[in-house]
Amino acid sequence: MIKKSIAMSGGHTAGHIYPLVVIGNYLHEKNRLDIQYFGSKNNLEYEVAKENHYIFKSISPTQIRTKNIIKLIWGLINFKITLFKSLAYLLANRPSLMLVSGGYTCAPVGFAAKIIGIPLIVFCPDIKPGWSIRFLSKFADQICCSVSETLEYLSAKKTSVTGYPARKEFYTFDTYKARLKIQNEKRTNLLIMGGSLGSEEINQFVLNNIKVMTRHYQITHITGINNYLDIHKKREKMENKEKSRYSIIKYANNIAELIANSDLILSRAGASIFGELTALGQPAILYPGLFSDQYLNAKFLEKNNAAVILENLDESAMKIIKNILDSEDKRIKLANNIAKLSYGNAVENITKIVIGEINE
Repeated sequence: MIKKSIAMSGGHTAGHIYPLVVIGNYLHEKNRLDIQYFGSKNNLEYEVAKENHYIFKSISPTQIRTKNIIKLIWGLINFKITLFKSLAYLLANRPSLMLVSGGYTCAPVGFAAKIIGIPLIVFCPDIKPGWSIRFLSKFADQICCSVSETLEYLSAKKTSVTGYPARKEFYTFDTYKARLKIQNEKRTNLLIMGGSLGSEEINQFVLNNIKVMTRHYQITHITGINNYLDIHKKREKMENKEKSRYSIIKYANNIAELIANSDLILSRAGASIFGELTALGQPAILYPGLFSDQYLNAKFLEKNNAAVILENLDESAMKIIKNILDSEDKRIKLANNIAKLSYGNAVENITKIVIGEINE
């Protein structure tokens, strides 16, 4: 008989949070499990947990992976504090299972679960696992991952390639109607997004090139939470023609619609590309920047001729973007190839493992 709840933790970016939400909502709907979410009230996971009516457990861990000795010492101290706080929460309302997806938030919670004998499942969204996942994978009962390349970094014996679970709207959105709408537009649509928090590099690149971009294309720019106000002020000073062709959004809840209604996406290479872009089959140019985990994500798509990588955001980057925007054939080839990489049953794959572990 399945018990009443599972606990989850992952943050503080959308790429770690939304896979858990997809899994949690599926388990709640199909198996009537309540969801406890461990995270920080100062991060995105708090708002998302509230929206989905999860039981939110507030913890405040800090990063341990740092070269600053003072921050490192404080991180280790705070890890212990958060560990004991998590133990108290878990003992008071013991869940049937703990599911984590990375980010420094989940390390003490996942470890606490294992200490008191709660089954632990780790989902690794990126190809290369970060510190928290590498740490917790040693204690995990089962590990799930987005793509097979991750098996190089984690125990193949207990790791299953499940795919990245994207939200339902990415699979149910009418892409045919969206493409008809795109074809009727007079201007080619470029969607630019730098992750839920935003990318200063991408945002500055857009501002530096916005005159050229709006001369030829319609631009929708998801700035991220951190940079929206500054970009909004700069947009207000632009000429009316530029403003009419340049829309800015802080954070998009209708991201599936925005992606589907675009001719091309310029994006960072966070883990969500494995679920969202593949599900909708949209062509993309990726800028992973200095993040090694994102670079490996981007290289995976490039290797499959499913995306183009920008190594730098310089003059050559604008030429590459223009080259693909101006070629429907190139966009179609990228779209067809990225669609082949979609795991439409990722959420079912993971929940099957979760239920199996609970019932064991």
